[in-house]
Amino acid sequence: MSKNREKGEGEKPIVILIGTEGRQTEPQYFNVVINRKRIRQRANVKVIGALGQHKQLIDEIVILRANKARDLGLVESDVECWAVCDKDTMTCSLSELQEYARSKGVLLAFSNPCFELFILQHLTRSAHNGSVRELEVKITTELKKINRGLSYNKSDLTWFDQMVDSDPQVLERAIQNSSHLEDPDNTPYLTVHHLLIRLLEMST
Repeated sequence: MSKNREKGEGEKPIVILIGTEGRQTEPQYFNVVINRKRIRQRANVKVIGALGQHKQLIDEIVILRANKARDLGLVESDVECWAVCDKDTMTCSLSELQEYARSKGVLLAFSNPCFELFILQHLTRSAHNGSVRELEVKITTELKKINRGLSYNKSDLTWFDQMVDSDPQVLERAIQNSSHLEDPDNTPYLTVHHLLIRLLEMST
């Protein structure tokens, strides 16, 4: 019996690979969502950080997709791949990156200027178009409204983990706030929430 048949009635497993440029913030964020929403009960999902930037990130996730498909006895198109990246140091245009991802069968979860813009949407609706440092300061300002002892640290999203547990609507608010920043001709620009929507489709 094939591994697909073991699911029953030929149903294929849901397999998702999420590759990120960052080695800390993005993997932490998505693992919090996956763990808090018990998504691994419905899907084989893995987050891999520090895979490079932009086209390199896409190339790396394609390699991992081939390995994952082989290990599970699937065809590569059965493994859903997302590349989480931002505008920082990007040497090609957004349209070029989008077309490259499309040609490789990879979905983009993009932030312009940076992932912190998406983090900020969990705390307030904001079209702040500043540097990474300015966005970090703005996140800290919003966190202190919740708890004066909080401040933003890229390597520690404990506050976010606790927020997802204590505030059931926080992820939905972030999606709603981010949806106002979907025009690729403008900055800031976000599509990371599309990945969040996809994950929440599998929450239990």
